[in-house]
Amino acid sequence: MHNIEFLYFRDCPSHKAALALLQRVLDEEKTGANVVQVEVPGPEAVEEHKFVGSPSIRIDGVDLEGEEAEASMGYGWCCRQYAQSEPGQSRGVPAAELIRKRLREPIDNNK
Repeated sequence: MHNIEFLYFRDCPSHKAALALLQRVLDEEKTGANVVQVEVPGPEAVEEHKFVGSPSIRIDGVDLEGEEAEASMGYGWCCRQYAQSEPGQSRGVPAAELIRKRLREPIDNNK
């Protein structure tokens, strides 16, 4: 079973839509995965949480856009913009297919 973290800050305009999309994809994929929601309390906590913006999704410890996301974006107290976003939503909501792709990757129990 996958380990999923959903990181966000409270006033993020995209976090509710992104969380609903994540839950929908998990239901459709019948993964049984548990989502841990992590509210990042403020800018002082971005490094502690390895937070690249709100909302961020990590599956088995890896950012939805890959391990290089942290290096290329850096940590920050900002709204997240996804390269592949869900049609009809802001760029702050990742594409359902991006979530599906990551869920279908083999689980690495060594992480």
